[in-house]
Order: sequence, then structure tokens, then C-alpha cells
Amino acid sequence: MLEFSDKEYQNLRGDVKEVRSCITTYIGYIISATILSGLPGIVGSFIEKKSSSDYQIIFTLTTMIAVTFLFEIIWYKFKSHNRLVGYMQLMLQEQSCLFIEDIKPDHLENGKYIKDYKKLLKKKKKTNYSNEITSWEVIMAAHNRPKVPHSDETLQRILKSSSDLKYVFSMPDKYGYSNLKNYKDLDSEFFKEIIFKVYGESGFKEKKRFLIISYIKQLFVSLRYLVKSDSRRIINDTEIDRKYLVSGWKYPKEVTRIAFFVIVLLGCFSAFLAIFHLHTWSWAYLIVILFIIWWWLHIYVVNIKDIVYGKNSIDGYCWSFFLSRVRTLNTAGIIPIYFSRNFIRFFKSKMIFQILTTTGFGVELRNMFAEDEYELYLKKIQNYRGLESINDEKEIEFIHKKVVECIKKRGYNYHYE
Repeated sequence: MLEFSDKEYQNLRGDVKEVRSCITTYIGYIISATILSGLPGIVGSFIEKKSSSDYQIIFTLTTMIAVTFLFEIIWYKFKSHNRLVGYMQLMLQEQSCLFIEDIKPDHLENGKYIKDYKKLLKKKKKTNYSNEITSWEVIMAAHNRPKVPHSDETLQRILKSSSDLKYVFSMPDKYGYSNLKNYKDLDSEFFKEIIFKVYGESGFKEKKRFLIISYIKQLFVSLRYLVKSDSRRIINDTEIDRKYLVSGWKYPKEVTRIAFFVIVLLGCFSAFLAIFHLHTWSWAYLIVILFIIWWWLHIYVVNIKDIVYGKNSIDGYCWSFFLSRVRTLNTAGIIPIYFSRNFIRFFKSKMIFQILTTTGFGVELRNMFAEDEYELYLKKIQNYRGLESINDEKEIEFIHKKVVECIKKRGYNYHYE
């Protein structure tokens, strides 16, 4: 993290503590409401036995509605927490910086400062920025503006904004931007091919018409993800390698799972009373019960993936704030240098694909394997797909190891995780 961001970081840490405390408080309210849900039925049984079930159904439904309202606040606080921590994570990933005044104008225009950023770091005149920079309010103001519907035009506008801004992704010493052709466009490609597909909405493609089958499938997959207790489990519904998905804060998943089970149990109990006591309003009770359960499925269960590792996750907000943060720093004359493991992985995929397709060495390797196997391997690298997307995984893994081994022998300094 850069020195001028320390004060803002400490202030945001206090805000995160308040949000977490608020979440704990509302969870306590939900637990209290659930415990008290059986009280009217007990009291009603002493007053009039025939109407005790009526008391119980009405109060149980009231409890379900109250729990839903309380959980809506908790759900909002989950997002507030992820927004704050996502921005803090973005600041933590700022390893160093360059100053625009130290770079030649033509190098700024042609992007040469990206390739030479390590040399520029050693030569930079100023070691730090004396003024404090606070950008949280500015970024949130931009984030809360009315959103334009996702389309190809939106994507192109964001990509243009990315190319106009000045920033650098740091690379390990054994790699260099000079190893790649068109390295100036690498950041825009990274946003388009990886970030938008993981944290955007369907890669900014036009939404298809609502299909009930796909909705039910999505609901089933999300419900299965919620029920499973394996904290490492991630549903990869994107078109890229699973390694690009970052599983974040698991607490929302655990709280949502428990709260949803409570709602289902209360709903089943109320439905049992409504059906078997044959009340005149039984059908109305059942409609309310079904609506509440559907609301939980539609609003919370389906979207829990977005909270944990999707667009509303810590990493999702981190990337959504990225361009605004860079714009603020550029305005102050600063070019930030960021660390991103996913960008390094993306860089290595581009590098090995370039070696295999633009050099004579790639032709030599092609002759070592069957044509269909090698083409499959190239497709995996080009589309940033994981090995789980290929049927014959063992054969492709063998090709991959052989390719990396041969590249190292040829002197290409390449390592792939």
C-alpha cells in the first residue's frame, strides 16, 4: 500500500468493524424472533383450543416476514462490507508508483513506460507523494450513478477508458513485457477476457429472453452450492479457467444457509397447520408461505454466489473500483503499480501461446503430438480454459508438461502454475 493512502485505509477499517457489528446485531434479532415465534400458540392454547392453531399460523407468518425484512438489511450490509473491503484490497495491491512528471511525454503516449517501469522505479526523483489522497467518496459517487444497460457499446467505452488511463501491473523478475507483442493492449485484453467474464454480467453480452428452464437450473445449482458445506467449492459457470475465480468471504454463505433453513422450517410448520386444520383461509396462508420461500430463493439463494465470489464479492468490487481509483491517482500525477496474480497468470498464457504459434519452435512441438491433441491444447491456452474443460485430461496434462519442459530447454524463461 502507498503511504498517502494509509490514513484513508485506517478510517475504512473502522467502518468495516461497524458494519460487522451491525450484521451481528441483526442476526441476534432474527434469532430472538425465531425463538418467540411459538409463544402465541402456547398462549392461545390456554385461551381457546380451537383457535390456538390460528394464533400460531398468523404469528409464524409474521415471524417469517419479520425475519425476511431483517435479513434484507443484513444482505445490504454484506454488500457494504464487500464494498469497503474491496476498496481496501485495491489499495493494498498498490505496490509502488511512478510520477507522470518523471516520464517523457512520448513514452506516456506509446506506452513504453509499461515495459520500462522497473528501470523508471530506480530512477524516479521523488520517493513518495506528500499530500494525502482520499478517493472513497468520489469512487462511490461514480459507482452509485444510474447504470447504462450492458451492451457492446458499454464494453467498448470501458475498454477505451482503460487504455486512456496510466497504470502498470507488476511482473516477477523472470518475466518482462518485452517478451510479448502488443503488450500495450494487454491490460484491456485482461479486462475483456477475464474480468468482465468473471465479475460482469454475461460478459456484457445482450441478455437472452427469460427461459424458465435455465432459471430453474440456475436455482438448483445455487441451492446446491448453498447447502454444500465445502468451503473450497466454487461453481465455475464462466467460460474460463477455475483458477481465475477467487472465493472470498464465506460468512454470508453460512448465515444465508442457516436463515434459509429457518424460513423453510417455519414455512413447513405453518403449511402443516393450515392444511390439516382446514381453516377457511388455508389457501391464503399457503400463498403467503410459498411467496416468502420463493422470495428467498429468488433474491438470496440465487445471488449468494455473487456475494461470495461474483460481481458483489470483495474481489468483484475491487475490480469495479479499479478504473475510478486509477483515474483519481492519474489526476494527482501518479501512475500506480498493481500486483495481480490473475494478471500474471493471464500474461503467462499469452506468452506460451505466442511462443507456440509464432516461432519455429511451435512447429517442432506440433510434430511431437497428435494433431487433434495439440489443437485442443492450443485452444485451452488461447481461451484461458482449465484442464477440467477437456475430456481426456491426462493426455492434455502430459502435453502441457512436455511443452513447458521443451520451452525451458530452449531458453524461454517460462513457468506456468
